[in-house]
Amino acid sequence: MSSQLYEELRRLCRGRGLLTAHLDDSVGPLLRGLAEGRDALAALLVAKTDSLPEDLRDAARAALALHPEATQRFLRERLDWLAEHLQRDARTARRRYEEALLLLAESLEREQPAEPTDRPAEWHPELVRTLVRLDVPGIEVLEERTIVVRDGTVDQITLAMSLPAATPGASPLELGADVLFGARLAGRARPSASHFHFILDLPRKLRAGDRHTWAMRFTLSPGDPLAPHYALTPFGRCDAGTVRVRFAPGHPPRRLWLLDGVPPRVIDDAPRDLPVVELDGVGEAYRHFDRLTPGVGYGFRWEF
Repeated sequence: MSSQLYEELRRLCRGRGLLTAHLDDSVGPLLRGLAEGRDALAALLVAKTDSLPEDLRDAARAALALHPEATQRFLRERLDWLAEHLQRDARTARRRYEEALLLLAESLEREQPAEPTDRPAEWHPELVRTLVRLDVPGIEVLEERTIVVRDGTVDQITLAMSLPAATPGASPLELGADVLFGARLAGRARPSASHFHFILDLPRKLRAGDRHTWAMRFTLSPGDPLAPHYALTPFGRCDAGTVRVRFAPGHPPRRLWLLDGVPPRVIDDAPRDLPVVELDGVGEAYRHFDRLTPGVGYGFRWEF
């Protein structure tokens, strides 16, 4: 069975990996039996790769496009990133990738899916509304999400959030989180230094056709460095999103750029050919985005 899982993982790594637009065409029957839907499969693979040695963990996540810095269009490009990341040549990077998939397949073979009492849920965000507050001590991000269930049932959600990697020698940033309404925070995990998972219990079991809205607040402590940008980056289908950034009175940015479908690595680079936007009369930048593309960012970048 592990050899078949290995082949299914290799197939999944082709093209955009977990970020491919028609994921069902790339997921084999064994993987589909372990996790149904993009979000569930991504959460399972992140959890399973977390136990691998660091170089193999990065290799597996890069190949599958689960690493936030390796979301390039082709597997070859992600393996080139891995070689640079590991400071090894391309042949070594490919060996690490193949070794990582073999170990991942063995780990997945031991996964025993529970007998389902309901059909696996298929759901997606219908609208994500985000407010980034730079006018308060520390940094505060308020996020309201409305999801719609397409099939099956769901009463628990795993939400993924990422922070920019800490500078060398600095301690990783801590991300505070609490639920404002519509859910209860049941647990949290930190698969890597800059990536967080928050497990939310919903107030009732949602079924096909149901919609539900909840809101959360994410915080950084005063003095924690913040990358000069915020981007909503969906992993799967997201029908619409809004991003609003509120700057402190008397402290507007010197320049402000729009991020509209920008790859994650480009977001961190110096702005080049990005549209320049202006603040409104109360010191805010706002944009609505429709039909967001998985794996790219939507929001703003600024410079003080």
